[in-house]
Amino acid sequence: MYNLENARRLINQEYLRYFKTIKNNERTHIWFREKIEHSNDVLKVGVDLVKKEYPDIIQEEFEELQYVFLLHDMARFREAYIKYYLEEECVEHHGEMAYNILKDEIGCDNLPILTAIKHHGSLPHMVYEDEVYISIKDGDAKNRTIKYLKLVRDADKIANMEIFARNTKLIHKINSTYVGNRMGITDKVYDSFCSRELVNYNDVRTYVDYMILFLAWIFDFNYKSSFAYILDSGSFEKLLDETILYADDEEKIDGLQKISREYIYSKLKHNIA
Repeated sequence: MYNLENARRLINQEYLRYFKTIKNNERTHIWFREKIEHSNDVLKVGVDLVKKEYPDIIQEEFEELQYVFLLHDMARFREAYIKYYLEEECVEHHGEMAYNILKDEIGCDNLPILTAIKHHGSLPHMVYEDEVYISIKDGDAKNRTIKYLKLVRDADKIANMEIFARNTKLIHKINSTYVGNRMGITDKVYDSFCSRELVNYNDVRTYVDYMILFLAWIFDFNYKSSFAYILDSGSFEKLLDETILYADDEEKIDGLQKISREYIYSKLKHNIA
């Protein structure tokens, strides 16, 4: 049941359902196609991480992970329908919405899968406070939940870094929509980075802040292979170059470069999973 074939069927079903409903809206249709591309990118990156970090993984877990990778963003289409077609507030995070779709509409009762999809974009502490996670009493199921969650979180972040590094115009588009075009580095954003913490989106005020939000994702990586991936592909350096290009504070930029490179190379020296 939880395999790649069924995952492809489900995501295409959601995609087509809302693609056809939201007619004559090319911008939304482009965004839909980008989400399909992103989901496939997460699958590709995720499989690569699994093969490197868990070479002896059993087939059942491998198939479940592919299911998680491809479906982590399956609710994005329904989310867009609510926000842009119905013009209503979307009260659920897309991870929680996907969790409810799979549980209530598809009949999924696999808690490691459900929890990983629900919390792929959550802050780590939110997982441990979640009633569903707390309800998992079986030790093996709990371990699988954390494994699935770590892998999908890393794969999701890496895939986003890859696509934005390939096409910085996407970042400019997002930036012009949400945070304007100011080029300074906000103190709160810089302080979070210096503390080796994720940047709070609510603290983002400038385009450079937004770039630093991406760069800070390294502080949430769970695997040595994740750091190797962004170095081998060049995506991290491209995002860092983009940040340097637009930033107006040389001292802070020097700090960002030093902290990020020292952090990445320190993690490459150790097994961190």
